[in-house]
Amino acid sequence: MNDPDYERAMGYALRLLSFRMRTQKELGERLARKGFDTAITAQILERLQDMGYLDDRAYVESYIRSRSKPTGRRLFRHELSKKGIDRDVAERGLQEHYSGKDELTAAAGLAAKLWRVAQRHNPELSGDTAARTLRLKTMQKIAAKLLLRGFSYETVKTVLSDIEPEFTESE
Repeated sequence: MNDPDYERAMGYALRLLSFRMRTQKELGERLARKGFDTAITAQILERLQDMGYLDDRAYVESYIRSRSKPTGRRLFRHELSKKGIDRDVAERGLQEHYSGKDELTAAAGLAAKLWRVAQRHNPELSGDTAARTLRLKTMQKIAAKLLLRGFSYETVKTVLSDIEPEFTESE
């Protein structure tokens, strides 16, 4: 195609993709923001998909694997939805690349780290029953942080009961 607008838009799209993977929605929005015609944008998105440069499934896999912070499935779903990933594509990607066991492992690691930090700042947490209230309050804070990271309630409950068995009894 010899259309100068198409060539400019394709060059811009390829340059954006050279920095990092993008979803169809993200790339479409960037092209629209730059002022390219919607028909040209649609052609470019289709052409890039055909060439294999634009693949939402591969994006989901890469996004899950590259995440440095421990994250729960709920938060992954929410973030992928904001990036324009279809719900089915996101769910399939999570099933293939982030199992319930992976989520439990991530939650356990984060909870253990938060517990160690809390113990370092409050030596009474390791003490006797006099510190029970303080321990339970700390566990509630850890639970809140895990829930904010998108871990399910059941996962949080399981992980925290491993650290502090009293926690599940006193909820």
